[in-house]
Order: sequence, then C-alpha cells, then structure tokens
Amino acid sequence: MAALIPVRPLALRAQSMPSQRLEHLDGHRGLAILLVVGYHLFARWPEILPYGDAYAQVWLFKFGWLGVRLFFLVSGFVILMTLERSQGLGEFLWRRWLRLFPAMLVCSLLIYLTAPWLPDRPNGMPTADSLLPGLTLIEPRWWQTLTGVGGTPLEGAFWSLFVEVKFYLFAAAIYHAFGRTVLVGSLAAAYGAAAVARLGSLLWGLPLFTAMDALLFELSFQHFGWFAAGCALYVHRQTQRRNWLIAGLALAAVSAIGAGTAGEADRWAAAALGAGLAFVFAGSLHIEWLRRLLACRPLQFFGFISYPLYLIHENAIVAMVTLLGRTFPVPPKLLPLAPMLLLCAVSYLVARFAEPTMRACLVKLRAPTPHALSKTDLSQR
Repeated sequence: MAALIPVRPLALRAQSMPSQRLEHLDGHRGLAILLVVGYHLFARWPEILPYGDAYAQVWLFKFGWLGVRLFFLVSGFVILMTLERSQGLGEFLWRRWLRLFPAMLVCSLLIYLTAPWLPDRPNGMPTADSLLPGLTLIEPRWWQTLTGVGGTPLEGAFWSLFVEVKFYLFAAAIYHAFGRTVLVGSLAAAYGAAAVARLGSLLWGLPLFTAMDALLFELSFQHFGWFAAGCALYVHRQTQRRNWLIAGLALAAVSAIGAGTAGEADRWAAAALGAGLAFVFAGSLHIEWLRRLLACRPLQFFGFISYPLYLIHENAIVAMVTLLGRTFPVPPKLLPLAPMLLLCAVSYLVARFAEPTMRACLVKLRAPTPHALSKTDLSQR
C-alpha cells in the first residue's frame, strides 16, 4: 500500500508522469483509504468515540474494512507489472523495500513521539519494541515467538503491510521460476488451500486440517485470492483475453464471500460490496468515463497520501476526536473534521517531502545502476 505520486493534485502538477501512467490506480487507492478511514472513524471503535455507534450501521462505514481488500487487489495488479519491469529478483525486492520503508520509518517515529499527547489511543501507549515489526516489516507474532519482544505493532493497521510483504516474496519466487501464468494459479491455489484448511478445521476439527490452518494463516494465504484477482486482471489488460477477466472477477468474488466475519446477512452484504469494488476496478480497465472519474483531483490527492495516511490515522484520529468531544462543545458530526484535516496535512508533507528525500538518500547510499529506479516505475507503486 505504498504511496502513489498522482499527476494532477495541487502543487504536484509539475511532477507529471508520462502519458502511459495509469492514473485510475491512484483513484482506486484514494477510494480504498477513504473506506478504511471511515471504518475506523465511525464503525470500529463505538465504545470509545463520543458519537458511539450512531453511524456504525452506514454501509460504507460498516464495511469500510473492505478498503484494505481493494488495496490488495490493486497490489496484485501493480506487483505483477513491477515484476515484469524489474531486471531480476534482487532489483524487485529493492524496489519494494524502497517503496515501503521510508514512509514507514518517518510515520513510525511520528506515531511513537506523539503518542504521549494522545492518551485516548484505543491501542494504548506504544513501547520502544513496538517499533520493531513495522521497521522490519516482519509479522509481530514472529518477533514475539523468536525473541519475546515486538509482539505489538505501533498500529493495528500495520497488519496488512505484513501480508503484503509475504505476497511480495511469494510472487517474486514463483514469477522468476515459472512466469506469470503459474503465478496467478499458485496464488489461487494458496488461497484455496487456506480456505479448505479453515473449513476442515472448523467443520471436522481434524488435527491435520487444524495444523494446516494454523500454518497457512501465518503465511497469510487467506488473503491471496485478492492478489490473484489483481494479477489476473493485469494479464487481461496486457493480453485482452476475456478468460483472464472472468478469472479475475471470479477470484475477487470468491475472496469477497470468504472475507466476511459477521452474521450471515452481513456476510453476504460485505461479499456484495467487495465484489462490487472488484467489478469497478475491472471496469476501469475498459470504461473511459470511469477512468476519468477515478482521475478526479480529490481521489488523486487521497491516492497520493494513502500510504502515510494509512499508517498514522487509526489511533491518532480516534484519540483526537475523543479528546475534542471531551474538551469542547462541538456537535458530534463536526468532531472528525479538524483531526482529518490535520492528518491529511501531515500525510501530504510526508508523501511530498519526507518520503522522497529519504528515498533519494537511500538510493545514493546503494548507488544503483542507472536503469534501476526510474521515476515512472517507482511512481506506479
């Protein structure tokens, strides 16, 4: 879920990318981050927020967690594109780390240093070892098991970054060994194995299925259907073959059905919305007016700040809204406005200045070959 560099928003017009840039990808990320923020702001923490559950049943808030699945879908599309543009496994992994680490470092320090001023953080006060999972991009449970520390990341939202890293490693290994067709099939098979193991464990409780379920859960295979769908849709865009479009939509629909964890009615509502997001994504590959809609300035802006905003928003925005509600006689509907504006401003500064500055320093330290990090390739992810 790394930050994107949009062509048009605000002062960034001068940094326009070449015409082949897929602007609608920025728009999808903008939509995804708005869904996630809405979920955390109105549905995730009703027991803490001043307005309680007054807005928790609004569909876009209640199922806003599907924004993370949209991130996964876009990731599958973009990562396969990046694999095809990379010169080898080492270059691909370097590019991925370079996209994730600079903003993660800046945002982690920001979260850690400002936490004492936000006593109403729903996840409590972070400790120094809370920095470890995010900065290493390694699952906190793995750190806890191996070392006894680092078991709690700075932000609960970091979980999806650990999933992304597992996907990167899996995708890179399969792609460089067997190619893109086998990669899509392997991702689908990994998701299918996780689904079978989970059903076998829940329905029959057999030790083999329970052990498989635990292992595949740690590998995050239960999310790989979304990545497989994104990869399939990328192959469809490259080949214009309809079977890849059908495969991508089918994988997304099955993943959406398996994503819900609420009651039966809510599960099918979440599945419908998740599948709808996938159809919108697929539609944007063919429908010009939809691409123009996704390229609108607000979505492009939120796509640009999506990665730092995703990293810093959850605990900070809940804590600030709670503090404002306790301190000032502000109407509940207006409480999120100032915190949201502040976090968007901070995220913009990180994405516009801090992140590229740190990335440039890291590139200089590594002294890559001239072809290694073109602006066009980096900007897409």
